[in-house]
Amino acid sequence: MTIVEQLEKRITENEIWIPVPHLIISQSVEIGKIKLRTIDESLFDQWQGDWISRNPEHEGSTEQLFVKYRKRFQGRAAAYIKILAEPNRAEELAFMEAERSISILRYFDPAMQDPPKMSYCGLEGRYFTPRSFSIRTISDREPEFNEGYHGTLPVPWVLSPSYLGVIRSSGLDALGAILADENRTPFQKDILDSMFIYTKCALESDPINKLIFILAALESMLLRDTNEPLTQNVGERMAMYIGDSLADNKSLVADVKKVYRLRSSFLHHGKKREDITTLNRFMVNVWLLFNNLILDINHYQSRDEFIQALDDKKLSP
Repeated sequence: MTIVEQLEKRITENEIWIPVPHLIISQSVEIGKIKLRTIDESLFDQWQGDWISRNPEHEGSTEQLFVKYRKRFQGRAAAYIKILAEPNRAEELAFMEAERSISILRYFDPAMQDPPKMSYCGLEGRYFTPRSFSIRTISDREPEFNEGYHGTLPVPWVLSPSYLGVIRSSGLDALGAILADENRTPFQKDILDSMFIYTKCALESDPINKLIFILAALESMLLRDTNEPLTQNVGERMAMYIGDSLADNKSLVADVKKVYRLRSSFLHHGKKREDITTLNRFMVNVWLLFNNLILDINHYQSRDEFIQALDDKKLSP
Protein backbone atom coordinates (compact mmCIF):
# COMPACT_ATOMS: atom_id res chain seq x y z
CA MET A 1 0.00 0.00 0.00
CA THR A 2 1.43 3.39 -1.04
CA ILE A 3 1.73 6.37 1.35
CA VAL A 4 -1.07 8.14 -0.54
CA GLU A 5 -3.32 5.10 -0.15
CA GLN A 6 -2.52 4.91 3.56
CA LEU A 7 -3.39 8.60 4.00
CA GLU A 8 -6.60 8.25 2.01
CA LYS A 9 -7.61 5.37 4.27
CA ARG A 10 -7.28 7.70 7.30
CA ILE A 11 -9.72 10.20 5.84
CA THR A 12 -13.02 9.67 7.58
CA GLU A 13 -16.07 11.57 8.79
CA ASN A 14 -15.44 13.17 12.17
CA GLU A 15 -18.07 14.58 14.50
CA ILE A 16 -16.36 17.01 16.85
CA TRP A 17 -17.78 18.70 19.94
CA ILE A 18 -15.78 21.50 21.60
CA PRO A 19 -17.28 22.58 24.93
CA VAL A 20 -18.09 26.24 25.60
CA PRO A 21 -18.48 25.67 29.35
CA HIS A 22 -19.69 29.10 30.42
CA LEU A 23 -22.45 29.30 27.82
CA ILE A 24 -25.99 27.94 28.24
CA ILE A 25 -28.31 27.94 25.23
CA SER A 26 -32.00 27.13 25.01
CA GLN A 27 -31.89 25.98 21.39
CA SER A 28 -29.36 25.12 18.72
CA VAL A 29 -28.01 27.96 16.63
CA GLU A 30 -25.75 28.00 13.57
CA ILE A 31 -22.91 30.51 13.36
CA GLY A 32 -20.83 30.09 10.24
CA LYS A 33 -19.92 26.42 9.79
CA ILE A 34 -20.45 25.69 13.47
CA LYS A 35 -23.66 24.68 15.21
CA LEU A 36 -23.93 25.47 18.91
CA ARG A 37 -25.68 22.59 20.67
CA THR A 38 -26.27 21.58 24.27
CA ILE A 39 -24.35 18.61 25.64
CA ASP A 40 -27.34 17.08 27.39
CA GLU A 41 -27.84 13.96 29.49
CA SER A 42 -29.00 11.80 26.58
CA LEU A 43 -25.84 12.60 24.63
CA PHE A 44 -23.61 11.63 27.55
CA ASP A 45 -25.67 8.46 28.01
CA GLN A 46 -25.13 7.58 24.36
CA TRP A 47 -21.37 8.20 24.51
CA GLN A 48 -21.00 6.26 27.75
CA GLY A 49 -23.00 3.33 26.39
CA ASP A 50 -20.92 3.22 23.20
CA TRP A 51 -17.69 3.30 25.19
CA ILE A 52 -18.74 0.50 27.58
CA SER A 53 -20.05 -1.70 24.74
CA ARG A 54 -16.63 -1.54 23.07
CA ASN A 55 -14.64 -1.85 26.30
CA PRO A 56 -16.82 -3.82 28.77
CA GLU A 57 -13.78 -4.76 30.87
CA HIS A 58 -13.30 -1.07 31.80
CA GLU A 59 -16.90 -0.33 32.77
CA GLY A 60 -16.02 0.89 36.28
CA SER A 61 -13.31 3.33 35.21
CA THR A 62 -15.48 4.50 32.31
CA GLU A 63 -18.31 5.40 34.68
CA GLN A 64 -15.88 7.35 36.90
CA LEU A 65 -14.56 9.21 33.88
CA PHE A 66 -18.04 10.15 32.69
CA VAL A 67 -19.08 11.34 36.17
CA LYS A 68 -16.15 13.78 36.03
CA TYR A 69 -17.02 15.16 32.60
CA ARG A 70 -20.77 15.26 33.22
CA LYS A 71 -20.14 17.59 36.17
CA ARG A 72 -18.07 19.92 33.99
CA PHE A 73 -20.01 20.00 30.75
CA GLN A 74 -23.52 18.50 30.97
CA GLY A 75 -26.14 21.14 30.25
CA ARG A 76 -23.58 23.51 28.74
CA ALA A 77 -23.10 24.48 25.12
CA ALA A 78 -20.61 23.05 22.66
CA ALA A 79 -19.45 23.98 19.19
CA TYR A 80 -20.39 21.05 16.94
CA ILE A 81 -19.10 20.38 13.44
CA LYS A 82 -18.92 17.41 11.09
CA ILE A 83 -15.71 17.26 8.99
CA LEU A 84 -14.46 14.79 6.39
CA ALA A 85 -10.70 14.67 6.93
CA GLU A 86 -7.81 12.90 8.62
CA PRO A 87 -8.66 12.96 12.37
CA ASN A 88 -5.87 15.29 13.54
CA ARG A 89 -6.52 17.71 10.69
CA ALA A 90 -10.25 17.54 11.37
CA GLU A 91 -9.66 18.62 14.96
CA GLU A 92 -7.46 21.53 13.83
CA LEU A 93 -10.16 22.72 11.43
CA ALA A 94 -12.86 22.28 14.07
CA PHE A 95 -11.03 24.50 16.56
CA MET A 96 -10.38 27.12 13.88
CA GLU A 97 -14.03 27.31 12.84
CA ALA A 98 -15.26 27.20 16.45
CA GLU A 99 -12.91 30.01 17.45
CA ARG A 100 -14.26 32.22 14.68
CA SER A 101 -17.91 31.49 15.48
CA ILE A 102 -17.50 32.09 19.21
CA SER A 103 -15.66 35.35 18.48
CA ILE A 104 -18.66 36.54 16.50
CA LEU A 105 -21.09 35.48 19.24
CA ARG A 106 -18.99 37.28 21.87
CA TYR A 107 -19.68 40.61 20.14
CA PHE A 108 -23.17 40.43 21.70
CA ASP A 109 -21.86 39.73 25.22
CA PRO A 110 -22.61 42.65 27.61
CA ALA A 111 -18.92 42.66 28.60
CA MET A 112 -18.13 44.20 25.21
CA GLN A 113 -19.52 47.53 26.39
CA ASP A 114 -18.51 47.56 30.05
CA PRO A 115 -14.84 48.09 31.12
CA PRO A 116 -15.00 46.24 34.48
CA LYS A 117 -16.81 43.20 33.08
CA MET A 118 -15.14 40.13 31.69
CA SER A 119 -16.60 37.58 29.30
CA TYR A 120 -16.06 33.86 29.83
CA CYS A 121 -17.53 32.96 26.45
CA GLY A 122 -14.69 30.91 25.03
CA LEU A 123 -13.69 27.39 24.04
CA GLU A 124 -12.68 25.00 26.81
CA GLY A 125 -8.96 25.27 27.52
CA ARG A 126 -8.36 28.16 25.12
CA TYR A 127 -8.86 31.02 27.58
CA PHE A 128 -7.49 31.64 31.02
CA THR A 129 -10.00 31.60 33.84
CA PRO A 130 -8.25 33.43 36.71
CA ARG A 131 -7.67 31.02 39.59
CA SER A 132 -5.60 31.30 42.73
CA PHE A 133 -3.74 28.56 44.56
CA SER A 134 -1.67 28.67 47.73
CA ILE A 135 -0.23 26.34 50.35
CA ARG A 136 -0.35 27.80 53.83
CA THR A 137 1.19 26.51 57.04
CA ILE A 138 0.42 27.94 60.48
CA SER A 139 2.76 27.07 63.36
CA ASP A 140 2.88 23.26 63.67
CA ARG A 141 -0.43 22.59 61.93
CA GLU A 142 -0.74 20.56 58.74
CA PRO A 143 -0.52 22.50 55.42
CA GLU A 144 -3.70 24.03 54.00
CA PHE A 145 -4.26 23.87 50.24
CA ASN A 146 -6.35 26.82 49.06
CA GLU A 147 -7.73 26.96 45.55
CA GLY A 148 -10.40 29.19 44.05
CA TYR A 149 -11.24 31.78 41.44
CA HIS A 150 -9.29 35.00 41.46
CA GLY A 151 -11.77 37.84 41.47
CA THR A 152 -15.36 37.35 40.38
CA LEU A 153 -16.66 33.80 40.05
CA PRO A 154 -17.45 33.12 36.37
CA VAL A 155 -21.17 33.36 35.72
CA PRO A 156 -22.54 31.42 32.72
CA TRP A 157 -23.96 33.49 29.89
CA VAL A 158 -27.53 32.24 29.45
CA LEU A 159 -29.06 32.81 26.01
CA SER A 160 -32.83 32.59 26.47
CA PRO A 161 -35.03 32.11 23.38
CA SER A 162 -36.10 35.78 23.44
CA TYR A 163 -32.55 37.11 23.87
CA LEU A 164 -31.18 34.75 21.23
CA GLY A 165 -33.89 36.00 18.87
CA VAL A 166 -32.82 39.59 19.49
CA ILE A 167 -29.15 39.04 18.79
CA ARG A 168 -29.86 36.89 15.74
CA SER A 169 -31.95 39.66 14.18
CA SER A 170 -29.40 42.27 15.32
CA GLY A 171 -26.59 40.83 13.25
CA LEU A 172 -25.62 37.35 14.45
CA ASP A 173 -27.33 35.63 11.51
CA ALA A 174 -25.86 38.11 9.02
CA LEU A 175 -22.34 37.63 10.38
CA GLY A 176 -22.80 33.86 10.51
CA ALA A 177 -23.85 33.79 6.85
CA ILE A 178 -20.77 35.78 5.82
CA LEU A 179 -18.57 33.53 7.96
CA ALA A 180 -19.91 30.44 6.17
CA ASP A 181 -19.51 32.02 2.72
CA GLU A 182 -16.22 31.16 1.01
CA ASN A 183 -16.75 33.95 -1.57
CA ARG A 184 -16.59 36.97 0.74
CA THR A 185 -15.90 40.42 -0.60
CA PRO A 186 -12.69 42.10 0.64
CA PHE A 187 -14.83 44.41 2.81
CA GLN A 188 -16.68 41.49 4.40
CA LYS A 189 -13.39 39.72 5.10
CA ASP A 190 -11.93 42.87 6.68
CA ILE A 191 -14.95 43.25 8.97
CA LEU A 192 -14.68 39.64 10.16
CA ASP A 193 -10.91 39.87 10.70
CA SER A 194 -11.38 43.10 12.65
CA MET A 195 -14.12 41.58 14.81
CA PHE A 196 -11.92 38.57 15.64
CA ILE A 197 -9.45 41.06 17.15
CA TYR A 198 -12.09 43.32 18.67
CA THR A 199 -14.03 40.68 20.62
CA LYS A 200 -10.88 39.52 22.41
CA CYS A 201 -11.15 42.67 24.51
CA ALA A 202 -14.02 41.14 26.50
CA LEU A 203 -11.76 38.29 27.63
CA GLU A 204 -9.48 40.74 29.42
CA SER A 205 -10.03 41.93 32.97
CA ASP A 206 -7.57 44.83 32.74
CA PRO A 207 -9.06 47.95 31.06
CA ILE A 208 -5.73 48.81 29.41
CA ASN A 209 -5.51 45.34 27.88
CA LYS A 210 -9.06 45.77 26.61
CA LEU A 211 -8.04 49.05 25.02
CA ILE A 212 -5.12 47.47 23.16
CA PHE A 213 -7.43 45.04 21.34
CA ILE A 214 -10.11 47.68 20.69
CA LEU A 215 -7.71 50.18 19.12
CA ALA A 216 -6.02 47.48 17.04
CA ALA A 217 -9.44 46.49 15.65
CA LEU A 218 -10.38 50.12 14.93
CA GLU A 219 -7.11 50.80 13.16
CA SER A 220 -7.59 47.72 10.98
CA MET A 221 -10.90 49.16 9.71
CA LEU A 222 -10.36 52.94 9.76
CA LEU A 223 -6.82 53.31 8.43
CA ARG A 224 -5.69 52.79 4.85
CA ASP A 225 -2.14 51.86 5.89
CA THR A 226 0.46 52.31 8.62
CA ASN A 227 1.59 55.68 7.23
CA GLU A 228 -1.60 57.52 8.22
CA PRO A 229 -1.69 59.47 11.52
CA LEU A 230 -3.47 57.26 14.04
CA THR A 231 -5.33 59.51 16.44
CA GLN A 232 -6.57 62.06 13.94
CA ASN A 233 -7.84 59.64 11.31
CA VAL A 234 -9.36 57.10 13.71
CA GLY A 235 -11.14 59.85 15.65
CA GLU A 236 -12.43 61.80 12.67
CA ARG A 237 -13.54 58.78 10.66
CA MET A 238 -15.24 57.28 13.69
CA ALA A 239 -17.07 60.58 14.21
CA MET A 240 -18.12 60.73 10.55
CA TYR A 241 -19.52 57.21 10.74
CA ILE A 242 -21.54 57.25 13.96
CA GLY A 243 -21.79 60.89 15.05
CA ASP A 244 -25.23 62.53 14.84
CA SER A 245 -24.23 66.16 15.43
CA LEU A 246 -21.27 68.51 15.68
CA ALA A 247 -21.31 68.08 19.47
CA ASP A 248 -21.27 64.28 19.06
CA ASN A 249 -18.39 64.49 16.60
CA LYS A 250 -16.31 66.68 18.90
CA SER A 251 -16.95 64.37 21.86
CA LEU A 252 -16.01 61.28 19.84
CA VAL A 253 -12.75 62.83 18.61
CA ALA A 254 -11.89 64.00 22.14
CA ASP A 255 -12.50 60.53 23.59
CA VAL A 256 -10.31 58.90 20.94
CA LYS A 257 -7.46 61.28 21.85
CA LYS A 258 -7.90 60.43 25.54
CA VAL A 259 -7.85 56.66 25.07
CA TYR A 260 -4.78 56.86 22.82
CA ARG A 261 -3.02 58.81 25.56
CA LEU A 262 -4.01 56.10 28.05
CA ARG A 263 -2.59 53.40 25.80
CA SER A 264 0.57 55.37 25.07
CA SER A 265 1.17 56.09 28.75
CA PHE A 266 1.20 52.37 29.47
CA LEU A 267 2.98 51.03 26.36
CA HIS A 268 5.72 53.65 26.19
CA HIS A 269 6.14 54.78 29.78
CA GLY A 270 4.91 51.85 31.85
CA LYS A 271 2.35 54.02 33.60
CA LYS A 272 -1.14 52.64 33.97
CA ARG A 273 -3.77 55.36 34.15
CA GLU A 274 -7.44 54.53 33.90
CA ASP A 275 -10.32 56.81 33.03
CA ILE A 276 -13.24 54.41 33.41
CA THR A 277 -15.88 57.03 32.52
CA THR A 278 -14.20 57.87 29.20
CA LEU A 279 -13.41 54.21 28.49
CA ASN A 280 -17.01 53.20 29.16
CA ARG A 281 -18.34 55.82 26.76
CA PHE A 282 -15.68 54.92 24.20
CA MET A 283 -16.47 51.18 24.36
CA VAL A 284 -20.17 51.84 23.80
CA ASN A 285 -19.35 53.99 20.75
CA VAL A 286 -16.99 51.38 19.32
CA TRP A 287 -19.74 48.76 19.70
CA LEU A 288 -22.10 51.07 17.80
CA LEU A 289 -19.50 51.51 15.07
CA PHE A 290 -19.25 47.76 14.57
CA ASN A 291 -23.03 47.52 14.67
CA ASN A 292 -23.13 49.97 11.74
CA LEU A 293 -20.49 47.92 9.94
CA ILE A 294 -22.72 44.86 10.25
CA LEU A 295 -25.59 46.83 8.70
CA ASP A 296 -23.27 47.97 5.88
CA ILE A 297 -21.57 44.61 5.39
CA ASN A 298 -22.99 44.31 1.85
CA HIS A 299 -22.85 48.02 1.02
CA TYR A 300 -19.13 48.40 0.22
CA GLN A 301 -16.78 46.21 -1.75
CA SER A 302 -13.54 47.22 -0.06
CA ARG A 303 -12.18 49.01 2.98
CA ASP A 304 -10.67 51.73 0.75
CA GLU A 305 -14.12 52.43 -0.68
CA PHE A 306 -15.55 52.61 2.83
CA ILE A 307 -12.82 54.97 4.09
CA GLN A 308 -13.16 57.17 1.02
CA ALA A 309 -16.89 57.53 1.72
CA LEU A 310 -16.09 58.69 5.27
CA ASP A 311 -13.48 61.19 4.04
CA ASP A 312 -15.89 62.53 1.43
CA LYS A 313 -18.51 63.03 4.14
CA LYS A 314 -15.98 64.92 6.24
CA LEU A 315 -15.32 67.34 3.37
CA SER A 316 -18.95 67.80 2.38
CA PRO A 317 -20.64 71.09 3.39
